Amino acid sequence: MASDVADALPESALTLSDVGPYLRAQTEPLLSRAQVLTCVGLLETTRLALSRETDVEHAEGLQRRFGGARRPEAVGRHPERSPSLE
Repeated sequence: MASDVADALPESALTLSDVGPYLRAQTEPLLSRAQVLTCVGLLETTRLALSRETDVEHAEGLQRRFGGARRPEAVGRHPERSPSLE
């Protein structure tokens, strides 16, 4: 069955096992460091506070929009700060 799916994929589509090697092969920068830092800064200044309350609100919003099972153990997990780009 899996080979039938792979045979039916368009040439430009990737299977899950192809994603990692594909991304590692991409070496040409698309954004400059300054552009990336600008985007990160915009995200950090416009996001909601990192808190259990906003995590729960986000999970509830996803549940309302998409339904399906929720992973309660994932709610409330977030880094104390954004990872450095250096």
